[in-house]
Amino acid sequence: MNQPSEQSLASLVEPIAKLIEHARGQVRQAVNSALVHSYWHIGEMLVEHEQQGASRAEYGTQQLKLLSTQLTERLGKGFDVTNLRNMRRFYHAFPIWETVSLELSWTHYRSLLRIDNPTIGLVLCSEKSEAVVKYSVLSEQKQLFSAKYLPYLPTEEQLKHELERERANAMAQLAAKEQNND
Repeated sequence: MNQPSEQSLASLVEPIAKLIEHARGQVRQAVNSALVHSYWHIGEMLVEHEQQGASRAEYGTQQLKLLSTQLTERLGKGFDVTNLRNMRRFYHAFPIWETVSLELSWTHYRSLLRIDNPTIGLVLCSEKSEAVVKYSVLSEQKQLFSAKYLPYLPTEEQLKHELERERANAMAQLAAKEQNND
């Protein structure tokens, strides 16, 4: 029986690795989509139950603490008062489910919630490019487009130009960072 050479095995490693990496990406996207979907609906339930549609509940703080305790006991971490508030804010910022993009992760939405007008941030991040998505949540509190807000809305052409310029910068920096890691 012939022993496979290292070279023949190496030619097998690459397609197997690509297959697994692709599958992991699909799993990651599915998990992110499920979290965004669940957290939006939790936010909706919080608003409807504890606030009955109003923008603020007078008794909400105590209710959130109690709910947080019960959910954490039953489901584990991820349901502290801060995260429940973020879910509620998420629903308030995007009250129409169809406007929520499942291509963005919960981390992206939490970042957008820190912006005064999260819809603007969503418009700037709406085109899915793996490099831009990966780069847009670089490190804590760093926002890719935060310095680009203007006191007026740019024309469509200006916005396209700015997005292309930012994408090129992001991809160049990402490539440089990946090259340094090699």
